[in-house]
Amino acid sequence: MVIIKDNNMNIVYRIIFNKRKKSNIMPFMYIGSKSNASIVNGIIYDKNGNPYYGSSCYENYLKIVEEDDISVEVLEKFDEYVDALNYESSIQKKLDVVADPAYFNLGISTVNNFSDPRYATYKHVITEKTVRLPRDHPAVERGEYVGVSKGASLTEEQRKKIGRSGEKNPFYGKKHSEESRKKMSEAALGREVSDDRKEWFIENVAKEKKTKEHRKKIGRKNLIMLKNKETGECIRIHREDTINYDLDLWINPYKLSDKKAAIGSRWITDGSINKKIKKDDEIPDGWTYGRTYTGWNKNKGNDL
Repeated sequence: MVIIKDNNMNIVYRIIFNKRKKSNIMPFMYIGSKSNASIVNGIIYDKNGNPYYGSSCYENYLKIVEEDDISVEVLEKFDEYVDALNYESSIQKKLDVVADPAYFNLGISTVNNFSDPRYATYKHVITEKTVRLPRDHPAVERGEYVGVSKGASLTEEQRKKIGRSGEKNPFYGKKHSEESRKKMSEAALGREVSDDRKEWFIENVAKEKKTKEHRKKIGRKNLIMLKNKETGECIRIHREDTINYDLDLWINPYKLSDKKAAIGSRWITDGSINKKIKKDDEIPDGWTYGRTYTGWNKNKGNDL
């Protein structure tokens, strides 16, 4: 156990769950990083003085923390947090913590493998720990990790939904070209939804009573929505997992909406017509900033 009283450290640490380790219950370790941290009597504290035990999304992780005897090992200290993140990533890769069932880690820091076709989702055959791993990872090739759906039986209805597979599929053995994928992406982004479709969605989906399970899912704390500004894809992830994404590419959906666009605009008028232009656009000749109020506000105050 390491006892450090320095404040505002940027550290890479390893947490050891001693009860689980003694009983040989896996996982029993976790490697992470923390900025502005201090360690007193073997416990990591954040800048507000609250105990910190990592950001693992492993199921029931916080409950496991409460029930165990935990010790902390500081692997390295850094002046800059970015250096801590880089070291965290390198040590996690070196120790292969994602594939190692002894670790709670479900991903590699700062690495975005969710959009990488070389990665897939696997579960451990014994602990059922579910992680993203390269398709050619040794643990996958050994059969230690298998596809998450392996062993699951599908109903006849599910099979029909999946559709034809293998050689029976007309697209079998083919791949979309880069140009085709770009066209499909652009078409999806520019697609307009008809009024009939909107009305159907509102009546059949939006107004539909949510099940308890659905309400529980959408009400989970610390989850955020991100949207890929190039493909339009939306995902919902834990706030702590944003380090695994390129935040120049994955951003808050509101920033791409028409409402957001309106925030950066200004009204201009030519004395009779009002319109909006972008904040940084050059104002046309004969126009001035502001609005000419006509029509709708002629009777303003008459009912007072």
